[in-house]
Amino acid sequence: NRTLKQTQNDKNIFSIPEDTLVGTTLAHVILNDLDSFGK
Repeated sequence: NRTLKQTQNDKNIFSIPEDTLVGTTLAHVILNDLDSFGK
């Protein structure tokens, strides 16, 4: 089914930036926490 496959491709395209954004946000939070502890 071409329509179903297209929908799955769209989901994959959207999920990648979302995961990256979450990972980047977590990294910033962790670095900020470490920075606070360092001070």
